[in-house]
Amino acid sequence: MEHKTIDDVGNELSVAANGKVMLKLASEERARAIGVISEGKLFVERDSFRHLHRKSNSYGFNYHLLKDFDTFSTVMLKENGATTFAIPKERILEDGQIMFFKKARTGSFELQIFLNKNDIQIWKQ
Repeated sequence: MEHKTIDDVGNELSVAANGKVMLKLASEERARAIGVISEGKLFVERDSFRHLHRKSNSYGFNYHLLKDFDTFSTVMLKENGATTFAIPKERILEDGQIMFFKKARTGSFELQIFLNKNDIQIWKQ
């Protein structure tokens, strides 16, 4: 592992030498891949059926990954396997909305920041 951080509840956020970003929640048995960091960009995929927060019409991003990792400045979001958006990381941090869910606490790596789909459209490639 190139970088690994564990929060106060046992969740683990790690970036391997090949750039693969993994999140292992203490409440789950397996780690999940949440993206890849390469050439100053974080590459993530979202499926509007599975990942869209319907009430806010937004996609969530790992808050601590965006806030604490300085190895990328752009989030390359691929939606539904087709459309790509190049979103400046600062736009997500400045314009996004943090939503608190039952399991996510302020210090937890489970914390997400959401950016409205309408705001994402201007970054379409």
